[in-house]
Amino acid sequence: MQPLRLRGRCVRFRILAVASGLVLVTAAGLMASAPAGAAAPCIAAGASGLTARIVAHARQKIEGITVSANGCDIGIYVPPHASGVTIRKVTVSGAMDQGILVQDSNGVVIADSTISGNLVNPDACPLPPAPAPKTPCIVDVKAVELVGSSHSTIENNLIANNLGEGGIGIFDDGLQSPGTLGRGLALPALANLISHNRVINNPHGCGIVVSTHVAGQAVEGNRVIDNVSIGNAEGVVVADNMPQTKLLNTLVRGNVIADSVAPGIVLNSLAPSDIVSGTLIEDNILSGNGALPSFEHLPGYQAKPTGIIVVTAPLAPGAGKGEMAPVQEGVRLVGNIITHESWGIWSTPQNRLTVTASVAVGVVNQL
Repeated sequence: MQPLRLRGRCVRFRILAVASGLVLVTAAGLMASAPAGAAAPCIAAGASGLTARIVAHARQKIEGITVSANGCDIGIYVPPHASGVTIRKVTVSGAMDQGILVQDSNGVVIADSTISGNLVNPDACPLPPAPAPKTPCIVDVKAVELVGSSHSTIENNLIANNLGEGGIGIFDDGLQSPGTLGRGLALPALANLISHNRVINNPHGCGIVVSTHVAGQAVEGNRVIDNVSIGNAEGVVVADNMPQTKLLNTLVRGNVIADSVAPGIVLNSLAPSDIVSGTLIEDNILSGNGALPSFEHLPGYQAKPTGIIVVTAPLAPGAGKGEMAPVQEGVRLVGNIITHESWGIWSTPQNRLTVTASVAVGVVNQL
């Protein structure tokens, strides 16, 4: 894959790994041991069209276990209406798609865990200009992904060496869910926190992405704070790519972003009637990031290593009646340190942004 993807509740089993084999703990607390070496089956992940090793229920605590998801689409799936789940000190590996997927549930905590070696064979939709797939596909697949979920925390995790599509994703949800093969609820993604994670060597997708995917929805008030992103396709992406969506008040602060294949921080508003507003990029350190050849059609942009790129597209020819050009306003770049790039900060001229006390050492800004 090329970098930058611009564009009821039933009781479930809890699976614990122990030395003698697998222990299945039901809601009643009964326990049954599987023979040593036996593998837990993949089970249906609700109406997602996918399978999972574990399907969580509301307020469940999944702690201190190793989840080998070989042969399953997802390692741990938190389905709709399963709010208040805590996933802590867990290792997840081997999933075909997401290591952890939270869909349409709020107040979820994913912390102190290792998510690595997932995205083994993702059901990802191909990027244009590749032809549309003949079978269902997932629009956006990340090792740890929240869709249509709010007030959740992804904190102090190691997300490394996942084989395709990137590290952490925060998206809205809708009838065409961006994170599954099925439908989701029409829900925004509000006030999520991504902090103190190490997102390392996920080279086929964004390290961390906050993005809209569902027309008419909003992604608002999400915070990306004090993470380390090294060796990913992009470091941090804040992207509004579907018509008639809003991406509001995103905070990207105190992150270290280095050695990305593409630019370190990418902000974009690309589709008709998009609104991106109130983005604050503050006190980040960027170094040794790459270029974005797919943007060379933009006047004045040369595909050179770039620290921060801010792109708003003009209204596309053939846009529908009443459609307006995408907007990116109130963007503030404050106190960032950028080194070992050719472009420090590059922006299309129609952006409304303010640059304050950002230091670009030995590089050129194009604003």
